[in-house]
Formats: sequence, C-alpha cells, structure tokens
Amino acid sequence: MLASVSSATLKILFFRAGPEDFPFDQGRNLMLACIAFAVLANAALLSFLVPPGVALAGAAVNTAFLALFTRFALATRKLDNRFQQTFNAVLTTTAVLTLFMLPFFAKLAPVLAQIAELLQKDPSLANKPEMLPKPPSSATSALMVLGIWQIVVICRIFMMAAGGWAMMAFIGILFLMVGLQLGAA
Repeated sequence: MLASVSSATLKILFFRAGPEDFPFDQGRNLMLACIAFAVLANAALLSFLVPPGVALAGAAVNTAFLALFTRFALATRKLDNRFQQTFNAVLTTTAVLTLFMLPFFAKLAPVLAQIAELLQKDPSLANKPEMLPKPPSSATSALMVLGIWQIVVICRIFMMAAGGWAMMAFIGILFLMVGLQLGAA
C-alpha cells in the first residue's frame, strides 16, 4: 500500500494524476496514517515558531479545516463517495511539500523571531522596515515557490474532485485568512 500511496502522491504533485487515482482503503487505516503524516509535517514546520504543543494543536486545526472543507465541497455536489481519496490526496501532497519547506523555514524562523522580538520592544519599527533584519532571500524564495506549488496542487485536487467552484472557494478562504493575518499584524 505504501508504494501505491507514494506513487499516487508523486503523480498528483507533478500533475500527472488526480485524487481519483489515490488508493482507496475500505477501512480507516490509510486515512488515519495520512492524517498523522499531515499533522506531524505541519507541526514540525510550526515548531520553529511556537512550542511543540501549540504546533501540534495548530497542525491538528489545519488538518481539521481541510477535512471540513473537503467534506463540504464534495457534499454540496453530492459526491460524498470521493471524500477518502480526495482528503488523503490533499493530506499527503501538502505534507510532502511541507517537509520540503522545513530546511528553508529553519533558516527563516530565527529572523522572524528576531523581528517579532524587536517589534514587541519597539512597535514603531513596523513603520521602519529598513531598521529590521532582512530575511534570507534564498530561503524566502524557496518557501514562496513551494507555497505556491502547494496551493496550486490543492486547488487542482479540489477542481478535479468537486469542480471549479470548490477551487474558487478554497482560494477565497485562503485570501480571507491571509487578510485576517495582515489585519492583525
């Protein structure tokens, strides 16, 4: 089963297959393994910025959001039978790309922590970005490429599984979340 999951994940990542090509499991073992893989990958990334418990909770919330969105997107089109393959495809592809992000985020995280510390001490520095440390451009560029790749893969999975509206809804939610983060900053 691991070989077929790995093969399907790579094919989906390189746009050679869709979520319908992901292996189906009558039981819940494959889904539980995919959930664990995604939660651990996301927690590893988040742990550069927050304590491990908070990172694990954040990763679990992220995975729960993906489960709810996948369920909703498929249920509105009465395609509930596609849930397991679609959800597992989203989880494994995003987890693989998240793991590729780890070394780049490891270079970026200390700079982000330093910027946050400086802004906490002197909030007026937010209006003077030239006074803040510069993040490493290679790590930032790599994270941007991997992040865009991740979004494109997720959108393609949703488009293939539930249609274009699901992809557009996902993009809308993504922009809303980014907007809320920027508004809070």
